[in-house]
Amino acid sequence: MIQFRCSGCQAAFNVSSDKQGKKGKCPKCGEIIQIPKQEAQVPKASPAAPHISTAQPARRSPGGVQRKSAKPAAPAAAARRTESVMPKQKLSDDQLRAAVMGSFRGSFERPKTRPLYVISALIVSVVMVALPLIYLAFIGLIGYGVYYHLVNHVGMLGVARGRAAIFVFLLYIAPPVVASIGILFMLKPLFARPAYEHRTRSLTEKSDPLLFEFVAKICSLVGAPFPKRIDIDDQMNASASFRNGMWSVLRGNDLVLTIGVPLAAGLTTRQFAGVLAHEFGHFSQGAGMRLTYVVRSISHWFARVVYMRDEWDVWLAETAEGVDLRIGVFLYLTMLFVWISRGLLWILMYIGHFAAGFLLRQMEYDADQYEIRLAGSTAFQQTSQRMRLINAAYGLSIEMLSAVFQRGAMVDDITAFLKVQLRHLPDEIKRDVKTSIESERTGLFDTHPCDRDRIAAAVAAQMPGVFHHEGLAVDLFGNFERLSKNVTWDRYCQLTGNRVAQDKLTPYRDLINEFKLDIFGEHSKENMKKEEALAIQHHLANPDRIPFDN
Repeated sequence: MIQFRCSGCQAAFNVSSDKQGKKGKCPKCGEIIQIPKQEAQVPKASPAAPHISTAQPARRSPGGVQRKSAKPAAPAAAARRTESVMPKQKLSDDQLRAAVMGSFRGSFERPKTRPLYVISALIVSVVMVALPLIYLAFIGLIGYGVYYHLVNHVGMLGVARGRAAIFVFLLYIAPPVVASIGILFMLKPLFARPAYEHRTRSLTEKSDPLLFEFVAKICSLVGAPFPKRIDIDDQMNASASFRNGMWSVLRGNDLVLTIGVPLAAGLTTRQFAGVLAHEFGHFSQGAGMRLTYVVRSISHWFARVVYMRDEWDVWLAETAEGVDLRIGVFLYLTMLFVWISRGLLWILMYIGHFAAGFLLRQMEYDADQYEIRLAGSTAFQQTSQRMRLINAAYGLSIEMLSAVFQRGAMVDDITAFLKVQLRHLPDEIKRDVKTSIESERTGLFDTHPCDRDRIAAAVAAQMPGVFHHEGLAVDLFGNFERLSKNVTWDRYCQLTGNRVAQDKLTPYRDLINEFKLDIFGEHSKENMKKEEALAIQHHLANPDRIPFDN
């Protein structure tokens, strides 16, 4: 038997091995799926991970099958038929741990670092470090020009008398005044900090022991240091980064893993493991991850300071409009000077993007190999498609909840609302996601390869993977529902600048019931089938959490 999941709705299926490689339509969501090959599937369970019936199909033990025994096949088949009709029980913590951690089987071979990759990393790092130095040199050149003007053109002050002398004095003093203010604005980006930082919460080994053990196992296989801290936030992303910036780069293996609650809610355990392997893959090479940090930091800094506007810029524009023109002309010249300096930063930014683009794309391919070798080529493809669907549902959910927020209502669990939207994502959006993957191309300035190219590389690798548990990633957390509600509350507190009363938030089920016509509108009437609308109402009436699987 082959066990796999639909890339659209994450429903689990068991089919006979003679159907491997064939395509068909998912009976639950209508997604066209391809049955994976036998060698890429879940291996038979070992004694460390016995088969245990579960509350949901997605929470079976690895592969959902047992080792071969001396018992006849007919009783085993009868047992499976009996299991399919009998109520399934939820796994205990020990059973879940055995099922998850027992699913790491086989030898994990770490990808080898190519010499060309190291050489290109060094070259690009030198270029990226040179770009800020060029900017500083430009500031120094301007400063020298002001000095040269003040020393060598002082004689112009004595060539005129009367009112003409005032005009000549203004011509003499204008360049140093404008240049001084301009230099101040040019130096400001060097010390600029991000205007917005997402609020995070830190998990502990006591509250989430299985997650910590799971992460430790992946770090051990990949060869990456275990993070000093595991954080969660409300973003559609997962990342492993240096905990204290450049200070952590100099200190050594000082990492923090940040997990986006919406992302974890939409992935299986196997897909989630692959995502973590990808992130830690960036840190498997000590020198490489430090060079990458320098390259990414400088690239992000250029992008931020080119497009960022702060109170200084607002003050300059408002002051220029509110003062006498004879004085305002100096400020307008300063604004022109600032615009030119930002133009220089824009040019340097694109030079940096072009130089770093190739290297960063190669680094993504390199990190992909860790994900492919851990979770398998098939899981990598499913994860790429699944993340696109989650992003689409996340965008729709935020748009809907923003409209509700304008009416004074705030949902208590954005992720739960997202799961409802994801489960009933319109067919045209699914088709658009699939079409976009098939038609996209990687650009010269892109820091990440397009999913189409990454999936092609994964398929070419033909890796079965060493982790095959097909449960839900949320089961790794001690209390995912509480975490989801907490990060939703954090989001409102940060957006409003106030400590919103958490008990005043509207339960997401009540919110959908109350605003369903306004939220879904014509979208609900035209694009959702009647049975889908009934399914939503059924789940809203169900006090249990809304699962991805039927």
